[in-house]
Amino acid sequence: MENTKSNHTGKKNRFQNIEKSYTEKEIHSLDTQARAQYSNLIDLSRKIISGIDAPYIEIYEEAYSQTFNCIAMLKSNPFLLSYNKYSTADNYLYAHTANTALLSLAVGIALNLKEKELLILGISALLHDIGMTNFISLARKERKLNASEINSIKKHSFLGVKKLEKIIDFNYGDRERIEKIISQIHERYDGSGYPDGLKSDEIDILASIISVVDSYEAMTHIRSWRERIGFHLVVRQFIEEPPAGFDPVVLKKLIEVLSVFPHGSLIELSNGLIAQVLKINRNSILRPMVKIVLDENYNQTEEQILDLAQYPLTSIIDIVTIENLAKKNPVFAAELELSFLWIEW
Repeated sequence: MENTKSNHTGKKNRFQNIEKSYTEKEIHSLDTQARAQYSNLIDLSRKIISGIDAPYIEIYEEAYSQTFNCIAMLKSNPFLLSYNKYSTADNYLYAHTANTALLSLAVGIALNLKEKELLILGISALLHDIGMTNFISLARKERKLNASEINSIKKHSFLGVKKLEKIIDFNYGDRERIEKIISQIHERYDGSGYPDGLKSDEIDILASIISVVDSYEAMTHIRSWRERIGFHLVVRQFIEEPPAGFDPVVLKKLIEVLSVFPHGSLIELSNGLIAQVLKINRNSILRPMVKIVLDENYNQTEEQILDLAQYPLTSIIDIVTIENLAKKNPVFAAELELSFLWIEW
């Protein structure tokens, strides 16, 4: 069956042609649950980042609870991971923190880490950039930083470890491990990182996970001095030229979690239609669930959901870059970029 057009009108039935294991009601329910969980994670990130410079903050128990909820949902809800595409305009650290925690947990699950390790991983990811609150003005500069400014920002890991002392409800048994993890996030597998030039097995595996995810998240999200890089382009770069500084086992798992066509990627189908990736099909990674957004002439069309795993005659033939999209439909390109901003009405 090649035809992707449905016989319905209006957006309320946009979940047509989905994989057989989900009903329309289930899809709506899963996405609603995923959005609520991501919203909770963003709220927690805001609370951490905006409160960490107070004399003290009570946040550990909430971080533990939200991490536990994320682990459970990542194992049962394939739509939660798609929310890591968002950015926050008022302070990039809010979404960066939430996204790093979410994706780090997904990698940890793929590595079959035990629940206790996953909990430490998620909490560490939520706290990994608290030292950056000292450098927000530098991070907001609309240009690349000079060497002196970069050296200043490199102090954020040390400052982050010191700020853990402000968390009054910390589980004492976890604190020492989390301090170690945060201090090692910018160490590199080949010894090129900082502050201590650690390498390979000298680096805590949880720090290595956050390190790789932190880099991917930063590259694929807008910053004050540059545009984001396409999700698929970063994955392709990681595959074709694996960074020497990344733990190869962790990097392989990140690529496995993201797939060749990560959530949010814009792709061209063999029938000429343009679609956005909504959900990865783990048993058929080249055939994700997608949302049709443009026709073959790059004009907006009625949104439809197509699970490529159920349509063997329809395949992905190319990636659509934001630059190419801007040439053919600049209005939609601008709207697409705006859609990656997390806004709750």
